[in-house]
Parts: sequence; C-alpha cells; structure tokens
Amino acid sequence: MKQAGLTTPVFADSALGLIHSETKGIPRLINTICTHALYEAKRNGSEVVEDAQIGRILADTERQRGTAM
Repeated sequence: MKQAGLTTPVFADSALGLIHSETKGIPRLINTICTHALYEAKRNGSEVVEDAQIGRILADTERQRGTAM
C-alpha cells in the first residue's frame, strides 16, 4: 500500500486485534473478513476500517454460516 502512495493505515489497531482474535490467525478467514471490510469501507466512504465495522461483518458472517468462527 505504501508503494501506491498510501500514508495512513487502512485498518485501525483495534480492528486488527479483533480480526486476529476472531479468526485465530487462519489466513482464509482473515482474507474473507478483510475483503468484506474494505468493500464496506468503500461503500460508506470510510478511510479507516474500525472495529465496529469488523464486528458487523463478523456478525453477518456468523449468521450466513450459522456458526461462530
């Protein structure tokens, strides 16, 4: 992202912590959550993904799967 000229973080530290704890570090789950978070941030005009956004995405993902991560 830095090579593309981005100077600010895309994910808040609290969001990264939540992603890590909820996905248990599983790359496929991290990618899924982060992709959804980036789409939502773009749709909402957010420059930084916050933990509240991650919480909503996790809840939606759990509802769709019918299980917790």
